[in-house]
Amino acid sequence: MTEILKKYAAASGVKKEKIINVMEKYVCLNRQEFFDGRSLWHRNIKNRRAPLEPLAIVADAPLSAAEAADKLNFLRNDYSLSRIMEYMDKLFGDSNSITSNEIDIEDNSEFIKIILATIRSGERNTNYKAKFGDGMVNKNGYRVPEIVFTRKGSGEGRK
Repeated sequence: MTEILKKYAAASGVKKEKIINVMEKYVCLNRQEFFDGRSLWHRNIKNRRAPLEPLAIVADAPLSAAEAADKLNFLRNDYSLSRIMEYMDKLFGDSNSITSNEIDIEDNSEFIKIILATIRSGERNTNYKAKFGDGMVNKNGYRVPEIVFTRKGSGEGRK
């Protein structure tokens, strides 16, 4: 779905209309509008919608204690501080600093790790610092602030 939306964002004119017509025919989604110039955006055209019966809202069953424990265990293990620091070490490689512009964010997991790395950068037991710039960086459909991550004790700014 993401690839289709990326192709839609890159298309223009007639090609864009063809893509949206195919999507409307085969994919049951509502259009979404964003107020950002880099976001996938399509003006909502109310007269193009077919009058359909609204989908029923089905409430999810509450999580069992075991399911909740599994999810909590997943978060604690996959996004622990040690895993985040391992991820940051992998990003640094032999360098003492890296910018968010240099980081290739391939999936949601990496995006979450960047967010958590940024949030936890001020903690005493991390091995890196984060300094924010003024702008934003778009990487593979993910939008993150301009950040310079620097290893602690590396003499900021050296590479």
